[in-house]
Amino acid sequence: GQQHVQHSGPHTPLQHSHYASSHIHVHTQPQGQASGHTHAKHPTQRHSQQPPAASSAQPGSGPPQQQQPAAHHNPKHAHAKANRKGEAESNRFANVQLEELEGTIFDVCKDQHGCRFLQKKLEDGQENHVSMIFKEVLPHFSSLMTDPFGNYLCQKLLEHCSESQRTQIVASVAPDLVNVSLNMHGTRAVQKMIESLSKQEQIDTIIDALRECVVMLIRDLNGNHVIQKCLSRLNGKNNQFIYDSVAASCTDVATHRHGCCVFQRCIDYATGTQKMQLVEVIISKALALVQDPFGNYVVQYILDLNVPDYSEPLITKFFGHICGLSVQ
Repeated sequence: GQQHVQHSGPHTPLQHSHYASSHIHVHTQPQGQASGHTHAKHPTQRHSQQPPAASSAQPGSGPPQQQQPAAHHNPKHAHAKANRKGEAESNRFANVQLEELEGTIFDVCKDQHGCRFLQKKLEDGQENHVSMIFKEVLPHFSSLMTDPFGNYLCQKLLEHCSESQRTQIVASVAPDLVNVSLNMHGTRAVQKMIESLSKQEQIDTIIDALRECVVMLIRDLNGNHVIQKCLSRLNGKNNQFIYDSVAASCTDVATHRHGCCVFQRCIDYATGTQKMQLVEVIISKALALVQDPFGNYVVQYILDLNVPDYSEPLITKFFGHICGLSVQ
């Protein structure tokens, strides 16, 4: 969410090379004894060095055996191996037919590459594929909305499903909508759901699910974006539940880091009646709000509207306190 406030207000890694030793150690061993001498390993060498084999040399049998240089780990080989593994993972669904995944689609949704595969199937627009995916994910839609990968599948399904299917999705998620909105992944899916609403029945279901928790959502890092999405996508009549909650909890909203920004967005999207509803409560609490680290930005926002009916009664609240306010 963008925090809009007047004036100064809120809303190739280097590759390490392993160098082989430039010389070979020659171990002179007593006759008939095994050497117990080992070399200390350099911290950057990840291989284990084998001790030299016991010498069976007898007098006149030739020089003692030389230890062979140990094999060194090659980061390039490890990187190439990792790349091959990643390519194999991404190609797991290359030749898979959706029908082969019937009964397992919920689990596939939570896999990074499986989720992409399913999204592609939705984008292809085949009605039978959309219906198959819808049928298997509907009972788990709330949990998928908070999944790091599944939430993207939910968003894509909301785009490509039918009106009837969307209505069923909204109804199934409604009991969990507040908790999903508070989640870092869920908030994106809920915002997408609000964007996709196209029938009053769906809108009413969302309003009823959020109505009692508006202030809590506004004050939450993730939840406030859901309320802002309602303000930007729904009409004034449908958003009245937000204005009623904000007006009733003016101080709790205006004096909060996220709340003061949402308060300003409320003013931006308000009808004339709704704007006056908020301005009146701001005027009644102006002296306290103007001294608050966040609330003062809401007061400034009202003044910057340059509407005499708003600013004149607001300014009168400061009479008798100008000197004190000026040195804060």
